[in-house]
Parts: sequence; C-alpha cells; structure tokens
Amino acid sequence: MMDDTQRPTFDPSTQLPSERGIFGLPHSVQEARVIVLPSPFAATSPGGHASSGPEALLKASRQVERADPELGSVFEPGIHMLPTPEAVTRWHVDARENAKKILAVDGDILDSPALIAALSRVNILAQNTHEWVHDTTRFMIKQGKLVAVVGGDPSVAFGTIRAHASRTTNMGVLHVGPCAGLLRAHMGFAPSHRSLNIDVLDNIVGVHKIVHVGANAIEAEERAVAHPSDARVVLFSALELEYARLAGETLMAQCERIIAPLPNKVFVALDMSALAEASSGLHDSPAAFGLTWSQMRFLLRALHRSGRVVVGASVSDIVQGPHGESRCAAIAARALYALIGWMLVGKGLLDSPRSIG
Repeated sequence: MMDDTQRPTFDPSTQLPSERGIFGLPHSVQEARVIVLPSPFAATSPGGHASSGPEALLKASRQVERADPELGSVFEPGIHMLPTPEAVTRWHVDARENAKKILAVDGDILDSPALIAALSRVNILAQNTHEWVHDTTRFMIKQGKLVAVVGGDPSVAFGTIRAHASRTTNMGVLHVGPCAGLLRAHMGFAPSHRSLNIDVLDNIVGVHKIVHVGANAIEAEERAVAHPSDARVVLFSALELEYARLAGETLMAQCERIIAPLPNKVFVALDMSALAEASSGLHDSPAAFGLTWSQMRFLLRALHRSGRVVVGASVSDIVQGPHGESRCAAIAARALYALIGWMLVGKGLLDSPRSIG
C-alpha cells in the first residue's frame, strides 16, 4: 500500500474535471503510477470508426465517478494519459487510406501491383504502431509504472502484451471480444483487427495461456487453432455461455471455468464490442450475444478472488454514434477505471476491494 506522503496531492472536490487530464485528474507523467497509452490504429476493420476511441474515452472519462463503489479511490496513486504522437496518428490515417483499397475487393488483390503495394504499406504501418506501443510500454514499466492501452482496434494490445510478457514470467491473457482473434493474416493484413490472439501465439513465447471469452462466431480456421490438443488457447463462445446460463449454470460457476486455465499473472484485453450495452446500435458488427458490463465487472472480481493479479490491460473498439453519441465511450471509461483499479490492487497500491452483495 502506498504511504500517504507518497501520493500525488489531489483534492477531487476542488478540481474542475473539464480542465484536467484523463478522469479529470491533474497528475503529470512523473507523478502518476499508472500510464495510459492512446493508440488510434484501426485501419483494417470494415468501418474504421474505432480510431476515435482514445479521444472519445478521454472526454467521457471526465464524467466517471472517481469514488468507485467496489474499488474506492482508484485515482489516488495517480493516472496520466499520454498524448497521441503525431506520427502515430499519421500512421493510422495513411494505413486506413491504403486498407480501404484492400477492403473494397475483399482482400482479393490478385496480381495487382497497386494493391500489393497498398497491402504492404498497411502492414508496415501496423508494425510501426506495434513497436511504438511496445517500446513505450517497456520504458514505462522500467520506470515503475503500470500501463494500460486504449485503442483503436483490438490489435493495439499486441505491443503492450509483448512488453509485459518480456517482464513477467508465466503470463496469461484474458481476451473478451466478439471475435476470437485467431485469423492469421485476415485479408492479407498482418496484423489485422481479427488476429490479436494468433499473433500472440505465434510471436510471444512468454504468454503461456490465452482464454478468449465472447466470440459470436468462430471460423473453422480458428477452431483448428483452438483444438484441445493445443494447451495454450481456450475458447468460450458467447452462445455457449448464454445457453449454459439458461440451463441453470450460475455466473460464478462460469467465471470459475473461465479463470481456471489462467496462470497467476493476467493481462486483460477488453474489446468494447463484446459488451451488449456498449455495442448495440453503434458497431459495424454488434454482439448478438455478449456480456453485460456488470457481468464483466463480476468476472474481474472473481479473477481477483482466485488469487490472480491483473498486470496490464487494454480497452479497444470504442466507437461513437453518427451524431457523436458516447454511450460506448462512457462504458469504456468506466471499464478502464475498473481495470486500473484491479492493477493497483494487485500491486498493493489500493486497499482490498469492498465486499458487494
């Protein structure tokens, strides 16, 4: 637990949230124990709307109640969101323009030199983004910071997962999203918005287990990857979980099944399109079946009660409605605040969570 003399000075009752940083907080990067990285990359998804996610979450975060009913004063150790570097924004814009050409032909580029060049450009820029996220995460971890990433599409988590895995032994990933993320080079994009988990399996040896929750549809290629003979990945589809609940399985029992394969240290990757309240009417592919935000919170509490520790997190697929509606961003901001809280609890920087229910 952080000593009171070590905490950044902040009286939430006297600050004006609209004039501050994330969650209306004044902490500098030096003062904050938690650093949030914005990564707007969302070039390969059909709509590309998630590129506005970091900005939308930042705005919505200033309306989040800072006294969390379960986790208390999450803000106290200090939270700071870095600005998005101009180069990172340019990478997304450039990649998106080229990706549109590939999406227009459903990835069937044949032998077209122009399309081959466009695809290559997208992949190079995606890798540049991964490297920036990885290098920045690694630097911040070395400074004693906890790190979370805000996207962007789900692929933005790759760089920070890689950085955390290089500093953590026997780490697992809990991925909640409507896509299993096991399509290798979808439409030729490497990475793509549907490849997070296969990219982790292929490239990050420090991740010992991936548990995916919430897929609305699982392709044959993905089922082959997640065959029971492969001990590194476990899938829980949204429909399977829904049917089990209808048949009488309790949410606690489901959480215990989901958590059981994970090692002690866990990175949580949350795609907002998996949450029913956040995706309805906003996403290109809203979840037909999915978790509610309260069920997601319950899963995080169960993860803590099992003795596991959240070492890092990402929140992606944050979109706004056609007129700037911010329901998804509002829930995403609360999700990020809760995830940061559990990261701090795991480090002993927050008191144990309050008992609810």
